[in-house]
Amino acid sequence: MKSKKKMLYISIFVVYMVFLLMFVIFKLFPLSRFFSTHNTIAETIKYGASNYKIIPFETIVSLSKKSLLKNIISFVPFGFFVFQFCKCSYIKTMLISEVFIFACEMLKAKALINYFDIDDFIRYTIGIIFGIILFRFYDSVIRKTRLFDSIKNKIYKKEENL
Repeated sequence: MKSKKKMLYISIFVVYMVFLLMFVIFKLFPLSRFFSTHNTIAETIKYGASNYKIIPFETIVSLSKKSLLKNIISFVPFGFFVFQFCKCSYIKTMLISEVFIFACEMLKAKALINYFDIDDFIRYTIGIIFGIILFRFYDSVIRKTRLFDSIKNKIYKKEENL
């Protein structure tokens, strides 16, 4: 039973990672918009500008609340899953997560897909921290107290009495 549950978690994580990479790297753009963005960034670099935005909080101020929340919430499951699968300390989980974010941001910049944005890095990190907190809550309150097991048992007892 545990192996089926683990395979389910891994399957959900793989599907999530595909969508996450599409969101982070390609911003879920249609291909036509991707090529126009690529050309715009390539032209900008040709004239001496950089595709690295490394001043913290420069673009966070101009983002809408919806966009800001979308960037943070998209990485909450990442923090949850990585912390659960690695079963390592907070520091190692954050290190793994930061390397992943950095690799995605560098891929965007080097492939001229989008800008390397330190503000994205900050927002994604906040999402990962929320994911780790969510896992700690799940682990300590729900899984260890077997909250769902007691609820499930009560439901089955009611069905048996009917």
